Amino acid sequence: GMDTIDAWASAGFVYGILDVLGSGCTPGGQPANKSDCYTGGSMLSSIPGLVGLDGYGGSTSLREIITHGQGTDARHCVTAYLNASLPSINYMLTQQQVIDLCNGTIPVPGGIPLRTFLDTTWV
Repeated sequence: GMDTIDAWASAGFVYGILDVLGSGCTPGGQPANKSDCYTGGSMLSSIPGLVGLDGYGGSTSLREIITHGQGTDARHCVTAYLNASLPSINYMLTQQQVIDLCNGTIPVPGGIPLRTFLDTTWV
């Protein structure tokens, strides 16, 4: 398998820039949460149709939504969009289907909650 940074790059996104001396890391560069040792990276504005989901603005990093957005539709939608963007896998949804499901343009199959449905699509 691919590591996280390589998977993001393959999907056309940037995870962030490693900064072990940044405020997100514990003293000595040992991360309390490894993702907090990164800055920047692709923003929510890079995924059309998802800005504003769960109150996240376009300048919020995708990494922040995924690592700190537990229990939100935004976290599930960003993850599904990243999966749909990976050229090396045959994900069951297209990028457009993810956007349409997440912004309510198309109904969730079976009438189940969005997060429950997206949980069934992980590869």
